[in-house]
Parts: sequence; C-alpha cells; structure tokens
Amino acid sequence: MVALSRRQEAQCHKRPSKVCSKEFEEPPVLKQQPLLEDPFPLICEKTQCIICIGDDRRTYKDRTRTYATVHKMMNHVDSHLKGTPAYERFSCCHPVCQSEGLILNDLEHFKYHVATVHRINLQP
Repeated sequence: MVALSRRQEAQCHKRPSKVCSKEFEEPPVLKQQPLLEDPFPLICEKTQCIICIGDDRRTYKDRTRTYATVHKMMNHVDSHLKGTPAYERFSCCHPVCQSEGLILNDLEHFKYHVATVHRINLQP
C-alpha cells in the first residue's frame, strides 16, 4: 500500500475537450435590460404621431410607431385634425400632458406646444 500511495498519476498532454472546458468556465453574464423610466418619454421622435401616442385603445407598438419621413407623419396627423376647427380648444394627447390635464387655447397653441415640449414639428 505504501508503494502504491507514492505513485503519481501520469499527466495526459491532450487538449481539453470543449465540453470539459465549459464546465470550468465562469457562467456567462446575462445582459440586463435597462429599466424604462417612462414608456412614453416627453421628448418624442420627430416622426411620431402625437395623437396616436395618447390613444390608449391602441397597442404600445402602434402608439410609439414612427413614420419613414416627417412629411408622412405630418400627413397622418393632418388626417387626425381634419375637420377640427382651428379656434377650438385642444388637450395635448401625450400621456404625461393628459395626466396633468393640459388644455391649449387653439390649434396654433397646440402645434407650438408639441414643437417646444415634445419636439415634433407640425408646422408646414
């Protein structure tokens, strides 16, 4: 027994297999997605429809949709505003502004608010 206990095991010079080497590697670090502070940020993309953002009947994907060009977005917004008198009072459709109960005097005041606060230019 003493003779056997003094024997050393011969080391193998083979490359470790990929299966074995994975066992000893540290587990991969999972990337954590950053928490969204606000699903509807106050400053929007310049090709988003400000009216669709506030439509809670739509899906999140539809509400945050961006158009290919600013011109296409403006045509879409014009279809929402078609037939609305320019002197009528407007409430901003953005969820943050809706929660604050923001009411604007007329269409021009609404467009100015959208341009300055939400960074969406609705002026032709």
